[in-house]
Amino acid sequence: FLDKKYGAISFVHEEQEKLWKEKGFTGAYFTLPIGARDVANIPPPARPTLGYFCREVGKKKRSRLFADAVKVAREQIDFDVLMIGQNLKHIARLGKYEKRGATPEDYPRITAFMTTSVSQMVPLSAYEALAGGRPVVSTPRIWPTKHHWDNIFTGGNAEELGNAIVQALSAGGCEPFSPYRREDWAKEQVKMAAGL
Repeated sequence: FLDKKYGAISFVHEEQEKLWKEKGFTGAYFTLPIGARDVANIPPPARPTLGYFCREVGKKKRSRLFADAVKVAREQIDFDVLMIGQNLKHIARLGKYEKRGATPEDYPRITAFMTTSVSQMVPLSAYEALAGGRPVVSTPRIWPTKHHWDNIFTGGNAEELGNAIVQALSAGGCEPFSPYRREDWAKEQVKMAAGL
């Protein structure tokens, strides 16, 4: 990719920038996560609800790990599960499954959000959950270093994640935190394109 002519590169994570630089990239770029759409900060539902919004692709989202963690957590507390996305039929028995993409209106329907993807990148849905005042349960990943990330509960296996689910749902919400907004990312794209 280094021999191609790029006007500029838009990275959405520090790790992408690092990888390209290690391979010899010296061109113009900027690094900014795409960030959250506008998500309403309203009280969580009366019944604790864990959200899982993704499209399973070749086991990369690790939906089976999610299911195992839910099982561990349900041995400790009672809660609902809302799954929104694609290719999640094999775990639909866990709760309510809506086969579509998640929208900003879906975050008020949950108490906490969970992500289990293989990628070290931060999914947009995690940024949106935090923007809506919902804690996040996550497998280990690399959060941007510019900010201190409170309200993230992590675990590397089903037992740890199950305990993290219990902690996140017991918190009953969190202070909204939105360091990255989609609107800012779009403006930066236009600004850089205009300068080429």
